[in-house]
Amino acid sequence: MAYYFNLICILFLLSSCNQKGQDFDESLSSFIGENCSTNSECVVNISNITDFDWEVMYVFSSAVSLEEIEQILGMSLSSYTDVADRVVFTKGMEVVYHKEWFNNPSSPPTGVAFDIDEKFKKYTTKNATFKVNRVNELIVLSE
Repeated sequence: MAYYFNLICILFLLSSCNQKGQDFDESLSSFIGENCSTNSECVVNISNITDFDWEVMYVFSSAVSLEEIEQILGMSLSSYTDVADRVVFTKGMEVVYHKEWFNNPSSPPTGVAFDIDEKFKKYTTKNATFKVNRVNELIVLSE
């Protein structure tokens, strides 16, 4: 019995190590709750809400394929699901965090949406600043 308990604990620890840092949505929601009022414009610098080191942040629309993402990143992406918007943070030649948001047409949108005109956009810690707008359960970040 102790063997199974130890195995479950190890599997839980390994799965929780998949992403470094707090969930992006949770960090952003926390920032909004503490710093943004409903009557004024709110701005967030992503480097101020992430609790991991990164150099470049890529925002990809769901129109970007895995092959295109890997070509843009110059490295493999270990986790990929079709038809999702995503953000990928890198440091050097390593993906340090990534998050995907899936559109479910049968329910209101949730999570985070980046309002960008291109299929993908690249930011650094110095220019990853966005206006914040909350639409029900969806947080919209625009330049």
